[in-house]
Amino acid sequence: MLELFPSPDEPNQPSIVSGREAADAASLEMFGFDYELICEVLDAAHSRSGRATKASAKAQRGSDFFFAMVEHLRLKLIPKGFTSVNDTNIEMVRSPKNTFQIATGQGDKATGNVNKPAGTKNPKGPATTHLVENNQGGFDSITPHPSWDAIKTWWLLYRVTPSDDDMRFIYSEISLPVSHAGKSFVWSKRIILPPYQLGKIQDPPQEPPSVDVPVARRG
Repeated sequence: MLELFPSPDEPNQPSIVSGREAADAASLEMFGFDYELICEVLDAAHSRSGRATKASAKAQRGSDFFFAMVEHLRLKLIPKGFTSVNDTNIEMVRSPKNTFQIATGQGDKATGNVNKPAGTKNPKGPATTHLVENNQGGFDSITPHPSWDAIKTWWLLYRVTPSDDDMRFIYSEISLPVSHAGKSFVWSKRIILPPYQLGKIQDPPQEPPSVDVPVARRG
């Protein structure tokens, strides 16, 4: 952990790992999974949300995406020894040794942006505050220290680009908050993952080649 996260350039700023370095196996091995697993979870969530129709409730697509994120992250990690946790209605998955847990949430427009502090799309209440306060001690390591017993709670934030984009991406990060008020968070560490591409611009269809068919005259 200490070697992975560089010292911040300025005081009171988070340590950030981003880009291909964040996708490298070493950056996520402390959690017991890799970037490919996160991509599979994002893809499953996007597929689930795509079932919404024009007749669906306005919030259904976003709700389906969130619920699928929670479900598929658990489906991937439970075989690795993780357990499902619901702490005051916050859905999480907890590590085999009970040293950390991961909550999932839809992020704001700064999610995945190394230059701006990410937050959640919707404000969070006292239950989130309690979890974040537990992160304020001993956050230099996810290995328990004798002076504190709190389980560290990391957030897997995601942000999907608008559906009218030619190329759609999901921006995501796994980050450790130490302070929180409403939708705003102060982070100790941020692992900003590479954007996951959902689609790509399709080449325009090619005109079929013209074919001259000789026609023989009668008579």
